[in-house]
This record gives sequence, C-alpha cells and structure tokens, in this order.
Amino acid sequence: MKLNTLLEYLSLREEDLAPEAPKNSSLGQYLFAPERNDTPEPKEENTGAEQELLRVLNFFYNNGGNAKCDRTLVKLLKLSKQGKYSKLLKPPSGLAYRFIGNLTPEQASKWYLNDFPVKEIISKPGKAFRVSPVGIVSNPAAKSSMGKLNTKLSSWTIDPTLRRMKGFLDTLQAHVGLVLVADIRSNNFFMNPENLIDTLDDDKALPRYMLEDEQEVIGYGPINCLEAAAIYVGEDRVIHHKLLGALDLK
Repeated sequence: MKLNTLLEYLSLREEDLAPEAPKNSSLGQYLFAPERNDTPEPKEENTGAEQELLRVLNFFYNNGGNAKCDRTLVKLLKLSKQGKYSKLLKPPSGLAYRFIGNLTPEQASKWYLNDFPVKEIISKPGKAFRVSPVGIVSNPAAKSSMGKLNTKLSSWTIDPTLRRMKGFLDTLQAHVGLVLVADIRSNNFFMNPENLIDTLDDDKALPRYMLEDEQEVIGYGPINCLEAAAIYVGEDRVIHHKLLGALDLK
C-alpha cells in the first residue's frame, strides 16, 4: 500500500473511531458499541439504558409502535437533534415514503389526504392519481399493524422500489392503497438505515434483514407530506408500479 493511501486510510479509520458523544453521556461514547463492527476494542459495554433502547427498537421494527415505544424511542430523536450518535441516528437527506393499504375511501380522505373529496377518490377505480400538496398528516400511523391511534411513531422507507414494499399495498376491493411522500430533513425523522446495515455485526441486536428489506427511517408526530399517490381498488388488486408511476417513479 502506498504511503499516501495508507495515511488516508488511517485518517479515515481515526475519524470512524472518534467518540460519538462525551464520556459522561448516559449512553456512553458509542451507541450500541458491542453490536457494531466500527467501534474500538475493547468494546464499550452497553448501559442499561442502551439495552432498553435496543429491546424497544427491536420490538418496533418487528411489530410497530405503541405508547411504550413512543416514550422510549423519542429519546433517540432528541439525541439526533443534539448531534449525538449521528452516524446511526441522523437520517439521510432526501425523501421518505409511507405505504398504506386497505383503507376505506373515508379513511384515506380523513386520515391521510386532508379531506380530499371521497367522490374523487372513488371516481376512477383502478387508476392511480396524485394529490399535491398534501400538507400536515397529523397521525401517519393512524392505520398501522399495532399502535393505530395510540402511537406517534410511523415507519417510512427511503427506497420505494424495494420488493418488500409491495406487500404493504395488498388492498381489498372497494378500498384504497396509497403512498405518502415527505422530505426527511424538514420533519421529525430519525435512524439511518444504511449506516445501521453497514455497522451491525448480526441480527442479535436488531433485525438487519428487515432493515435491508425495508430501508426504514422512523417518523415522530405529525409529518408534513409533499404529495401522495392513491388508487381506489375495483376489480383488481393494487398494482405497485401504478402508484409509483403516479409519482414519476419506476
């Protein structure tokens, strides 16, 4: 290895190993250090608070939010805004997408499309349409796997073309499937799925396979949505590419 290349490598490695927070931080200098491949040896042990965060975060990724998840995981959002543990907690820039299926036209209108007329939603079955702008969606998790109206946390993806996303749009006849689009940095999002995937050693702490399949960032509270694509299902099931096509995505 050439000297310049070696020096550049060592410089980058030193930057990677730089403490993410001060020594007296309640979560230590490195968040989830034992579970990561980019923290120095000997590995800093997790604090009790870190162990609880890991447990609740794992539950959230597998099951969705609830009141306890809200109370616990909002701490990660606060730390992200303070600039601590940014490698794992600071979300990437760009857009986030939330996929929701099996909505009644009334639910789609009231919960997600800010009273977009139900008559227009059902006027062209099987044809995707775009709503822009959407504005503030007060509770993006109004329809979720577990928390429903009892959680402020919502799951979003940074890659809407992932195969896994199609499953979230499996929608009954006479119901609506939709995709919300939001700007990440101008809302309360946290977690960096790409860095989590790169640094996690295995699935013992967090479900890496789910992070890879869903590329998930977590939203907290109301989210200001730029636009949405929706489709009212008639005879056919929701077709994934129709919704993404309405958003000019492939």
